[in-house]
Amino acid sequence: MAVLLPDAGTAQLFHGLSVEARAAFATALAKERARKTTVLLTTDPRRAQELAAEADTYAQWFSPKIKLEVHHFPEQPPPDIDANRRTDRICERLTVLSALLRPNQSARLIVATPEALLGACPARTQFESQQLKLRTGEQHAFSALVNRLTGELDYDAEALCEHPGQLATRGGLLDVYPYDAQQPYRLDFFGDEIESI
Repeated sequence: MAVLLPDAGTAQLFHGLSVEARAAFATALAKERARKTTVLLTTDPRRAQELAAEADTYAQWFSPKIKLEVHHFPEQPPPDIDANRRTDRICERLTVLSALLRPNQSARLIVATPEALLGACPARTQFESQQLKLRTGEQHAFSALVNRLTGELDYDAEALCEHPGQLATRGGLLDVYPYDAQQPYRLDFFGDEIESI
């Protein structure tokens, strides 16, 4: 098990830990590093996912007042994977990249394989330019916003908004399921003003 401490510019290799103790150890180590990011590397993609789930559980039990964001950063999907699994994996990667753009409000633990870290990612400036932040009270031309989402940002217009990368419109309502979100959002427009999200 390798642990990278990017803010400190170091990497540490821990060995001799039983499989059962690894998630607990990584969680405790990450919680000690308030407002910093810790990366836990493991060689097996399935084990990385399991470690992230275990670490998330431990994070709620160990020192609950100290918050810890736990993210699983999966590998790039292979070309022969089915479309739904491919989309899910890309969305998981985008969710982690989006989290990394936000300032640290708490400690973070990223669980990944070396292949996942070395996989292709968009350039930071390109990724940031593709992010759209909407707030209540802002003015946006409804049709221009829908055109930007479907044209520039590659969202699919559907009757129902059920999966990441989809949007649906009805009257002054715009349902959007961002690629990096866990659920869709409903934007209620009054003219060109966002009344509620």
